[in-house]
Amino acid sequence: MVSEYRPMQGDIVLVRYLSTLGREDYDERPGLIISNDKLSETTPFVWIVPISSGKYFHPFHVNLNHYTRTRGTILLEQQLSIDYFYHKLTFVEKLPQNLLDEVLHLLTLIASQ
Repeated sequence: MVSEYRPMQGDIVLVRYLSTLGREDYDERPGLIISNDKLSETTPFVWIVPISSGKYFHPFHVNLNHYTRTRGTILLEQQLSIDYFYHKLTFVEKLPQNLLDEVLHLLTLIASQ
Protein backbone atom coordinates (compact mmCIF):
# COMPACT_ATOMS: atom_id res chain seq x y z
CA MET A 1 0.00 0.00 0.00
CA VAL A 2 1.38 3.40 -0.99
CA SER A 3 1.26 6.02 1.72
CA GLU A 4 -0.12 9.40 0.69
CA TYR A 5 1.48 12.53 2.10
CA ARG A 6 -0.86 14.34 4.51
CA PRO A 7 0.16 17.98 4.99
CA MET A 8 0.49 19.35 8.50
CA GLN A 9 0.57 22.87 9.91
CA GLY A 10 4.02 24.38 9.47
CA ASP A 11 5.00 22.25 6.47
CA ILE A 12 6.72 24.03 3.63
CA VAL A 13 5.60 22.29 0.45
CA LEU A 14 5.87 22.54 -3.29
CA VAL A 15 2.42 23.04 -4.81
CA ARG A 16 1.81 21.73 -8.30
CA TYR A 17 -0.41 24.17 -10.16
CA LEU A 18 -1.76 22.65 -13.36
CA SER A 19 -1.84 24.81 -16.46
CA THR A 20 -5.17 26.40 -17.32
CA LEU A 21 -4.31 26.35 -21.02
CA GLY A 22 -5.48 22.78 -21.62
CA ARG A 23 -1.97 21.32 -21.71
CA GLU A 24 -0.34 18.96 -19.24
CA ASP A 25 2.13 21.67 -18.19
CA TYR A 26 2.45 22.50 -14.54
CA ASP A 27 4.33 24.90 -12.34
CA GLU A 28 5.62 24.15 -8.84
CA ARG A 29 5.75 26.90 -6.25
CA PRO A 30 6.57 26.85 -2.53
CA GLY A 31 3.88 27.42 0.05
CA LEU A 32 3.31 27.11 3.80
CA ILE A 33 0.49 25.04 5.31
CA ILE A 34 -1.29 27.22 7.90
CA SER A 35 -4.44 25.21 8.63
CA ASN A 36 -4.48 22.99 11.69
CA ASP A 37 -3.92 19.27 11.25
CA LYS A 38 -7.58 18.41 11.84
CA LEU A 39 -8.55 19.94 8.48
CA SER A 40 -6.21 17.68 6.49
CA GLU A 41 -7.17 14.67 8.63
CA THR A 42 -10.88 15.03 7.85
CA THR A 43 -10.97 16.63 4.37
CA PRO A 44 -8.79 16.78 1.25
CA PHE A 45 -8.28 20.52 1.85
CA VAL A 46 -5.62 22.68 3.49
CA TRP A 47 -5.15 26.40 3.93
CA ILE A 48 -1.92 27.56 2.38
CA VAL A 49 -0.04 30.82 1.85
CA PRO A 50 2.48 31.32 -0.96
CA ILE A 51 6.18 31.85 -0.48
CA SER A 52 7.54 34.37 -2.96
CA SER A 53 11.17 34.31 -4.04
CA GLY A 54 11.51 38.05 -3.48
CA LYS A 55 12.15 40.00 -0.30
CA TYR A 56 9.15 42.20 0.43
CA PHE A 57 8.55 44.36 3.46
CA HIS A 58 4.96 44.52 4.65
CA PRO A 59 3.43 44.06 8.12
CA PHE A 60 1.84 40.75 7.04
CA HIS A 61 4.93 39.26 5.38
CA VAL A 62 7.44 36.98 7.09
CA ASN A 63 10.93 36.73 5.61
CA LEU A 64 12.48 33.29 5.81
CA ASN A 65 16.06 34.66 5.73
CA HIS A 66 18.51 31.99 6.86
CA TYR A 67 16.02 29.99 8.97
CA THR A 68 15.15 27.49 6.22
CA ARG A 69 16.57 26.02 3.02
CA THR A 70 13.59 27.60 1.24
CA ARG A 71 14.31 31.25 0.47
CA GLY A 72 11.84 34.09 0.14
CA THR A 73 8.92 35.75 1.87
CA ILE A 74 5.69 34.24 3.23
CA LEU A 75 2.74 36.32 1.93
CA LEU A 76 0.07 35.96 4.60
CA GLU A 77 -2.53 38.16 2.90
CA GLN A 78 -2.76 35.65 0.02
CA GLN A 79 -4.24 32.73 1.98
CA LEU A 80 -6.22 30.19 -0.02
CA SER A 81 -7.80 26.77 0.37
CA ILE A 82 -6.64 24.01 -1.97
CA ASP A 83 -7.38 20.33 -2.52
CA TYR A 84 -4.05 18.70 -1.65
CA PHE A 85 -4.84 15.50 -3.56
CA TYR A 86 -5.48 17.42 -6.78
CA HIS A 87 -2.46 19.72 -6.45
CA LYS A 88 -0.09 16.90 -5.42
CA LEU A 89 1.89 18.61 -2.67
CA THR A 90 5.50 17.64 -2.08
CA PHE A 91 6.97 18.07 1.41
CA VAL A 92 10.13 20.21 1.48
CA GLU A 93 10.82 21.01 5.14
CA LYS A 94 9.25 22.06 8.43
CA LEU A 95 9.09 25.76 9.34
CA PRO A 96 10.92 26.42 12.64
CA GLN A 97 8.50 26.78 15.57
CA ASN A 98 9.46 30.41 16.30
CA LEU A 99 8.54 31.45 12.73
CA LEU A 100 5.34 29.37 12.80
CA ASP A 101 4.34 31.15 16.03
CA GLU A 102 4.94 34.52 14.32
CA VAL A 103 2.90 33.45 11.27
CA LEU A 104 -0.03 32.26 13.40
CA HIS A 105 0.06 35.46 15.48
CA LEU A 106 -0.06 37.63 12.33
CA LEU A 107 -2.91 35.55 10.90
CA THR A 108 -4.83 36.16 14.13
CA LEU A 109 -4.28 39.91 13.67
CA ILE A 110 -5.48 39.75 10.06
CA ALA A 111 -8.67 37.92 11.06
CA SER A 112 -9.51 39.97 14.17
CA GLN A 113 -11.38 43.26 14.34
